[in-house]
Amino acid sequence: MTLVPGDVILTGTNHQGLGALQDGDHVEMTIERVGSLSVSVRDPQRREWPRGVDEEMAARQRAVGAH
Repeated sequence: MTLVPGDVILTGTNHQGLGALQDGDHVEMTIERVGSLSVSVRDPQRREWPRGVDEEMAARQRAVGAH
């Protein structure tokens, strides 16, 4: 596929294997021959969620995908 100026690349995830992003986290995504996107997460309220994978949710998603 050829990309031209103005094209939008959308990505997504099913969140399996990922934890919640929180204040202070830094994420970098790279697409070969296109470039990189860096995001630094800032939350003035400094909310926190449990780190790591929500195994219960991941198990439910796997069950739904199996049907």
